[in-house]
Amino acid sequence: MTLLATLQRYSSRQYAMALLVFSLFLAIIGQIQVLPVLFVLSLPVFLFFHWVFRQQQHHGVTDREIEQLFRTFLGGAFIITALAMVGQMTLGPLLAALCFFDQRDSIETQLRKYFNGSGDGRAAPAHGMKLGKILMSLKVDKTLGYFLFLFGLAFIVAALVEEFLKYWVVQGTCCCRSPRSGCCIRNLFCCKSKNGSVPAFSVLKQRQQRHGALGFSVMENTAYSLMAATFRDKIETAIIRSISSTPLHCICGGITGVRMAERLLAHRQGGSEQRGTNAAKADLGRWRTKISIIFPAVLVHGTFDMLLFLVMALVTKKMENAHRTFYQVVLPTALCSVVILGSFVYLRRKLHAMENKMNETRYMHVAVDLESGQRIGAVNGGFSDEMDFFGNDNDDDDSEDESFVRESANRKFEPPTKEADVTVNIGDSDSQGADSNGIVTGRWKTGLFGFTDSMVPNGVMSCCCPGLVVAQISARLGLMPFYHVLGIFGGLYLLAIIAVSTHSGFFDFLFWLCAVISALCLMRLRWRIRTLFSIPGSHAEDAAFSFCCGCCSIAQMASHVESYEPGAFTFAPRSTLQGYSFN
Repeated sequence: MTLLATLQRYSSRQYAMALLVFSLFLAIIGQIQVLPVLFVLSLPVFLFFHWVFRQQQHHGVTDREIEQLFRTFLGGAFIITALAMVGQMTLGPLLAALCFFDQRDSIETQLRKYFNGSGDGRAAPAHGMKLGKILMSLKVDKTLGYFLFLFGLAFIVAALVEEFLKYWVVQGTCCCRSPRSGCCIRNLFCCKSKNGSVPAFSVLKQRQQRHGALGFSVMENTAYSLMAATFRDKIETAIIRSISSTPLHCICGGITGVRMAERLLAHRQGGSEQRGTNAAKADLGRWRTKISIIFPAVLVHGTFDMLLFLVMALVTKKMENAHRTFYQVVLPTALCSVVILGSFVYLRRKLHAMENKMNETRYMHVAVDLESGQRIGAVNGGFSDEMDFFGNDNDDDDSEDESFVRESANRKFEPPTKEADVTVNIGDSDSQGADSNGIVTGRWKTGLFGFTDSMVPNGVMSCCCPGLVVAQISARLGLMPFYHVLGIFGGLYLLAIIAVSTHSGFFDFLFWLCAVISALCLMRLRWRIRTLFSIPGSHAEDAAFSFCCGCCSIAQMASHVESYEPGAFTFAPRSTLQGYSFN
């Protein structure tokens, strides 16, 4: 029985009882504060696997593929974490000895005092924790070797080691001679039973990279969070790393997976000497290919870490005491956001390019006899012999098919000499400017302040409960489930209450960060509605209305998609409109 099937045997009540027992155990040993920290760290995992199961429902992801993704997640959580720890503990001291050879006596004395004493009392940033605290505590000359050490620590010790291990757990070779051995890592964490030249397998590869990266990120975040001294530091570390480090690892894993999938597709479309599974395995086994695949992810990851190391090293104790929240939270998060946003845009473009390339070769070009309707030839199929989409086992006529295709390629299309009669049905004037669902197209149904015509419920709800109205709009168009949007806004309101009641600079900053992200999501929602219904406008206009007059913009969108019943306060969403595609 597969691992996923074994987990599915247990009911939700049994899992709830296991969670209760685990909570009681933490309470007995005096570590009950660990439970909310683990809950925060597990949120990205729940959201990611929820998205995977939605992919299974809408895009036909099989149970076998989900099993492989889950195994890769476990491989990233346990195997990559252990190997990365060994590799970084080996390379780190060697790099330090090489870069600080001229200051080795002074550094050795300071490290001995640091580990034997309590340090200088400075709190480490949530992004770096122990390493950042050590860097800020050391008093070394800012020589060329110092910055070379930071560079090597970011791009080699951290980025290169971790990104290579993410690649290895999905595509690397195992040291076991027999891949069917029970102790084989490749057999335990990544099944390889499909042909590498099939497009679906290429998609599975890049999904496995993201799951392996997510597993490693969760374990890394757990270690950093539990190493913090106080409960507040644990929670802050868990939140900051969940919104910064976890997206970074997943994006870097996605970049590596897309580049690996592009290699597999290139072998599928190559010449006779480059096609096939053996050629793909040989290419992916070369070191030059491995480095070229993981190089963009290493560059992104190294830049992320390098910026954090520079902040940790260049910020003095006086600067930190004067503006603790700015240097520990605001500045690192702003720098991380720039790197994450840029890498996400790059990954999104690479995914679109790969999807377009897959769509070009997904279908076989087939020659068909128009009178009989039978297949008489095919070109550029590119599939392995194991896949026969037509159920035709007779391969004796391949030469005749190819000759027919060559003859067909030389034929030219001649247009008819007689002009064809074309009849176009024009609807009534009353139906102009509206789609099949009756929604106005080409312009907004009401102006920006048009909610004054329907104060009940649109004007009141948009000003008092904007989250509810946005959830109704999203459910009306089929963008996102109603209760998911409602839960997100509920979490934002809860964060606002915590920020007001605790008077914490960290929670204040986190609240304003979430508020800006909400305004950006509102701007994207307005842009999608404009695109869907061909409404003229610009991105600057969407941004201005979303940030400066969000309630008015929400009311305008609600009026346009008719997400409410006029004259009645209804909290449930209206039925979803059919026929809209958001690609």
